Amino acid sequence: MARKRKKKNSDFQKIKLKAGKILPKHLNEARPEIKAKKIQINSTIESIDPIRFLSNSSINTKLKLIYLTKFNKIISQDHSQLYDGEQIQIICRYLTDDDNRVRSEVLKALRIYFKKINAWPNRSQFSPTLMMIMTFVSCGSTHIDQSIRNDSEKLLASIIEQHDSSITQQLMQLFMTKITSSTFRSLDSKFYQLLKKFIYKINEQIPSVSNVEQQVANEPKKLIWNDDHVNFLQLNDRRSLNERFSNPSSLNLTFQNIAQNNIDKLFFQTVKEMVIRDIKSLIGIGTGRVLSQIDSIKAINALEIIRQLDCYKELFQFWNNPDEIPRITLMQDNQQSTRRQLMDKKNQRIYDVQVHINRLLNNLRFLKIKNK
Repeated sequence: MARKRKKKNSDFQKIKLKAGKILPKHLNEARPEIKAKKIQINSTIESIDPIRFLSNSSINTKLKLIYLTKFNKIISQDHSQLYDGEQIQIICRYLTDDDNRVRSEVLKALRIYFKKINAWPNRSQFSPTLMMIMTFVSCGSTHIDQSIRNDSEKLLASIIEQHDSSITQQLMQLFMTKITSSTFRSLDSKFYQLLKKFIYKINEQIPSVSNVEQQVANEPKKLIWNDDHVNFLQLNDRRSLNERFSNPSSLNLTFQNIAQNNIDKLFFQTVKEMVIRDIKSLIGIGTGRVLSQIDSIKAINALEIIRQLDCYKELFQFWNNPDEIPRITLMQDNQQSTRRQLMDKKNQRIYDVQVHINRLLNNLRFLKIKNK
């Protein structure tokens, strides 16, 4: 009986574990792992239209880079097709993106697009697209982020380089906005260089400041119609702006010529006032002047713009005698370079800039003596 009771009580006794005994794995653990299966998609990135996905502005940076790279590959390989303005507008939206890698891909895409436009037989059909691109460039050039402004200036340089007459007015407005919005009503060295290139490009297309009033007085364009009721109106001889009319009675386009020439006149007047003011402040009056390399390059661009605009009269009123035009000496850099080759190149650059600016000033002295 006692043996039976002992056996019965043994069923309710706790199991005594010996010290050091290993418990079975996962006996008292909370396992948060979730089993997931991969879904295989048959379509690849090669078969995806990048424009369709880039039109969704909520995609992340990784996808932006993937689809922009894909777009660049397509547009560089396909020489028989050009994307329309709506598709290019989707690409231009990322010109002010926060990520510099995305902006770099946008710049690459637009430069390829410009090259394809230059090789196209009829460039005038792309004028509306270029005007749309200029709108995004204007927004980027006034952005609060310095890196976005720098990328917009790079694109602006490409636009000026290939220069289309349809965006001349927008470029003038952009430069006037930059000048008038500046604290000192001037431009930095980079924009000065762009302004000089732009004036070189339009020098043969836009009338000079002295001839603007005469151009305004020219006979305005008229509307000409025929008996077939198919009538065209040409604005400033730009085919891209032709519009179709039916059964018109009369139309006066005098305002069109006046408005265009007023913008031209205001642009040249604003630029002339800026460069004369900068030359007076940077170079001044005297026998000698010490300038930094940045100020010297800015002064060189201003002097070359003066030569293009042919407006020496105001400067000669400032310098009464040729001896008052100073000689420029460039300021040496105090930082010591560990590489002698790099230092030699830097000194050579300073010497070249100094020779260039003094050559321009010598030309002014010669003109002053000649007109005296």
